[in-house]
Amino acid sequence: MGTAEQAAFRAIVTGDKIVTANRAAIEECVSAARKDGHTVRCTIRMAADPRP
Repeated sequence: MGTAEQAAFRAIVTGDKIVTANRAAIEECVSAARKDGHTVRCTIRMAADPRP
């Protein structure tokens, strides 16, 4: 696996961790956007170091 592929894989893993940690907030945000019919602003929580 090349360096670029490793970086891309790390980005995917990091994104998955962010989504997993904020699943409830993201689901509420999606529901609010569907109800409103427009893009909405949402807040998530981030760990100090989300790297794998």
